[in-house]
Amino acid sequence: FESTMRPLLVLFLAILSATASHSDSHDNHHKHHHEHERHSRTHPNKNLPIFNYVQSAFSTGKNCLTCHWPPLSNITAKKDRVQMIQTTFLGGQSFLLDLDSPDSLQDVRRLNTAIQEVNLERRKQGKQDFRVVWDITRPPHFFFRKYIDAQPPEFRAHALKSNGHYWKLYPYWYQNSSESRIQFTGCMLDITNDVAVSQLLSNLSVVFSANGPADKSVGPIWGYLGHSESKLSKVPYRPFSNDPELEDLAPLNAQGEPPELAYGNPRKLYDDDYVWFSFFTGPKRQVPLFSPTALAKWKKFAGKKGHTVTYLPVDRREFNADETTIQLPAYVRFEALSSPLWRVWKDWVYHEWGHYVDKVFKTIHDAQRGNEEYKGVLYFQLPSWYSIRGHWAEKLTTYSYYDFDGKLITKTERLNDNPEYEILCDNEVLGQDFEWMMSRPWIAGFIHETSAAQPFMGMHIPRNLSKLKQEEYIASWNRTVYLFNFKATVAREIAHHYNKSFGLFARSDWFDPVVHPAAPVSVAAFKQMWKRTISLLKPEWVATIAEQWFIGPGQTLGRVWNESWAKLHQWG
Repeated sequence: FESTMRPLLVLFLAILSATASHSDSHDNHHKHHHEHERHSRTHPNKNLPIFNYVQSAFSTGKNCLTCHWPPLSNITAKKDRVQMIQTTFLGGQSFLLDLDSPDSLQDVRRLNTAIQEVNLERRKQGKQDFRVVWDITRPPHFFFRKYIDAQPPEFRAHALKSNGHYWKLYPYWYQNSSESRIQFTGCMLDITNDVAVSQLLSNLSVVFSANGPADKSVGPIWGYLGHSESKLSKVPYRPFSNDPELEDLAPLNAQGEPPELAYGNPRKLYDDDYVWFSFFTGPKRQVPLFSPTALAKWKKFAGKKGHTVTYLPVDRREFNADETTIQLPAYVRFEALSSPLWRVWKDWVYHEWGHYVDKVFKTIHDAQRGNEEYKGVLYFQLPSWYSIRGHWAEKLTTYSYYDFDGKLITKTERLNDNPEYEILCDNEVLGQDFEWMMSRPWIAGFIHETSAAQPFMGMHIPRNLSKLKQEEYIASWNRTVYLFNFKATVAREIAHHYNKSFGLFARSDWFDPVVHPAAPVSVAAFKQMWKRTISLLKPEWVATIAEQWFIGPGQTLGRVWNESWAKLHQWG
């Protein structure tokens, strides 16, 4: 009996040990996430924090000409603003406009002090803490031009122009650009250059130290770090810029017109119904991974996948039709679209951006270690900018939406069955592998944008409809439903699979892209969009924008917001 049972006992103990080891690893993976729930109300079923916030509520530091709210100079003024925002919202976004100067770092500390004082009062009243979402888009010494120009030239990222020449990339350093306040991009440095990345991480470690000196660090921060509208590539709103640093079409003719591409006339491509050419996507040659160090990383990655390569592949269609105007770097070659190398290249692009972003947020997480008021990273993204791949795209998912007539429709489909799947859900040019992001322990949750941030090509709004009916037409259009209802449902499943909060944006301005300037929606339109997205998907988190439309005498959106939020969290 003993000789029979001993091997079984050894096997049982080995399995038990492996299970315990896996459990310990899983616990460590989520330890920080559980820490950040300590002072929060929770989802009634999933133990996830419930949170809402208003975007563009604060800013800190100098160097801002067009911010929604210029920095307030003292703690009293900042506290007054926090107290105003917290009458309606549980949090507010703040732009970290400058992480280089001691004065700007002190300004972050002043806003943190104001938040701390307000939260001490809220805790006495038994209220949930007010949290700030601190958006980092201007990393220390890797944003402003004077620092960029002093760096070694190999620190710069490189894409390719339409004539095959190097396109040296810079961050959105110009102050009037909203991208410079919101978007974290792969254009600030060559993310495949280990020396450049190491320098950036070292800077972040010092500046975000919870225990660092006041003239060199922000100290302990209250709330979340925002990772908003992140993207690997500098996909332009439109081509034909007068700024040579932004123009990727070359050479221009004597009249300043761009060259014809193998794809066709670029002006027409950006104006017709072909979704690939839009602000939301872009050609593969715009990926900032064409430096010599990128080539070395590509060779190593492809080798592990069984491919021996000596060059970086490019798509002939994305370059000038006139071959005599094209001169590619020596280690770049045109690759047939049927080549299996493209699948490997796609995986490599996701890998490089995902692991780079992971290093950035792990560094900040480690720098804030010991600060219980730091709650992790809030990932906010446009619906067509993040990718859902593999199992999650292939599995059958049940989702619901309201059609134009207000009828509730429920379907069960696969995400990758849509003809536009690769464009809208697997676009490596932007580098956003959603499951990878949700799997990272530094990420606390996700906010899914639901405003006019989608490709509108191919949609022709009937102008004989009332303004409200036009809104409903857009909300029930096939691409809107695919992104805001179907894709969002899969994203919610992925987020919850990794025990992360899922959120949606509550649109407060008119959906119709021809309406300008932006104006608050009517109460009816606000309720309609809330019903079509938030009430259906029941998120833990909700965000909106323009607090001036919610707070103050006669602002009826504030009353509707409060009623809708309270009703949302009665479910379950």
